[in-house]
Amino acid sequence: MWRKRKREKCDEAVKIGQLDIEHFTRGDCHVLARAIHRLTGWPMHVFWRNDGPGGHAFILTPEGKALDIEGLHEPDEICAKWRCPDYRPITWIRLRSAGWTHHYRTTSLQRARELAPLLVDMAETGPICPILAARQSNVVTSVDARTAPMLIS
Repeated sequence: MWRKRKREKCDEAVKIGQLDIEHFTRGDCHVLARAIHRLTGWPMHVFWRNDGPGGHAFILTPEGKALDIEGLHEPDEICAKWRCPDYRPITWIRLRSAGWTHHYRTTSLQRARELAPLLVDMAETGPICPILAARQSNVVTSVDARTAPMLIS
């Protein structure tokens, strides 16, 4: 297990934008999950298919919530979204042996390291961003989630 790294204060200038959401839900989710894992020690999880890991990687917080680039989710919500009923803890070594780690870019690693403290702060304090708060309470907001960058402090 990775040792917890020294927690860095969340940089309020770092924003999660739509490109980040698309990038970390369509390919390098495991890179972000590892960055959060290395920061907190919280276990990485993946959805499990018949022959092994597949679909999406995320973190399971101590409170039992799933954490990924889109914020906190109840486990059944994220399972429904990804259409995978089963998820399991996984290590980076196991992901590497399954072929997940051969294609990520250095820019993904750098961006994941920037975003991880924001997501961890959100997981510990709750969503401050109006878009994420609206998503969690199912309230419609006038902010366009596709174009407005999200600021989580």
